Amino acid sequence: MSKQVARTIKIKSGRKSKQETSRRNGKGRGRNHRMKQDDLKLKVRGKAFLYAERAPVIAYSGWESCVKELHFLDWIAHYRIREAKWCVNNEVATEYEAFTYLYTASLATPLDDEWYRIHFYLFNKFYGHLLKHNPIEEVEELTEYEKHLLSELRRWIFKQQMSVLKNKNGTPKEGRSVIDKLEIKPRCKESSTLC
Repeated sequence: MSKQVARTIKIKSGRKSKQETSRRNGKGRGRNHRMKQDDLKLKVRGKAFLYAERAPVIAYSGWESCVKELHFLDWIAHYRIREAKWCVNNEVATEYEAFTYLYTASLATPLDDEWYRIHFYLFNKFYGHLLKHNPIEEVEELTEYEKHLLSELRRWIFKQQMSVLKNKNGTPKEGRSVIDKLEIKPRCKESSTLC
């Protein structure tokens, strides 16, 4: 039975559906509510498009050229397009962008144990399948603390990207790097202890 026929039968029989009653009482979700939801969806889509298309790549200070010279930009665009709506809703950058940032940070300074594990967890996630014999320590799962650090890094990268998009001269408003903010501790080159 179609909806139109069912509605006609209800009206002829004199019964009112709960939906019709609630709309008359002003309790139902009407046209204005749907319009607000549609506007919100359009804003999210617009912000997701802006993020995917125009957000800058955040790299460790002084190592930006490494990202441009290698294939990172293609993969960053791929993951941004794929995850843009989710990233904008949760205000985090993609995991691949976090990997790219950690790659450039590792070129500048050795990483401590937590960041080392996060970096190689992401490396194995994105590139582990390319190695026939994987000489790199396989990190299959992160601890809760490492997941928290990765999440904070992704949020920081996203905030930096949004501040660049909002700022007209194209530079982040915040000068401190994530290394300082998230306390990525360098190792001493001579030993395995922290400096």
